[in-house]
Amino acid sequence: MTTPQPRPIPVTEPVDRPEVMICTPTYNGLLSDAYVESLIDTIVNGREAPAIDISWSAIAQGCFLTVNRDILVEAFLASKATHLLFADADVRWGADAVRRLLAHQVPIVGAPIPDRGNSGRINVLPEKDDLRPASILLPVRGIGTGFLLCERQVVQALSLAAPEYLYVNRRLRRVFHTEIIDASFTGEDYLFCREALGLGFKSYVDLTLQVDHLGTTWFSLKEPNK
Repeated sequence: MTTPQPRPIPVTEPVDRPEVMICTPTYNGLLSDAYVESLIDTIVNGREAPAIDISWSAIAQGCFLTVNRDILVEAFLASKATHLLFADADVRWGADAVRRLLAHQVPIVGAPIPDRGNSGRINVLPEKDDLRPASILLPVRGIGTGFLLCERQVVQALSLAAPEYLYVNRRLRRVFHTEIIDASFTGEDYLFCREALGLGFKSYVDLTLQVDHLGTTWFSLKEPNK
């Protein structure tokens, strides 16, 4: 049997305007209606000046979300998109949210998203305990991938540094994975930020951006910077 070979990572030339590929991994291919509405609103907003090109990809290749994310990374790198935006299937966001993240011009930036529940926890590992900085943009040690924008150079560098693995009949680069660190489970999103930082790319959170999380009801951060 011939062993599948990894696909080369294409290098794209600079473009005149940003192109954001919105990528959504799912277990079963289901998308919430609010997610779809947010996606449509984002595409419409992207047509306003200055224009932003929006493409979209969702995938359901079994129960391993880390593998699904790696497949989406492969699709992104095969495209001409300048930015990858991970958006979970159970979140909703404002029409201008992508534009606001792009405006920061940082390697990795996302929105604070609440847990499903009333715990008050959000998907952020701050550098300090205080999440109320003078600036709306806060550097963090890690942030969840529920609504996370990454520049192409980040994804490209992490893919080149990642080991290859065989999944079913295709080879992928292991950009996303979980790990036990100091006897504690660390999810693929925080590891992504940690490994990006090791390559010189810092992560940030925009505390003014509201992205809601669907559970038994909608969980929101009405004033995420307070």
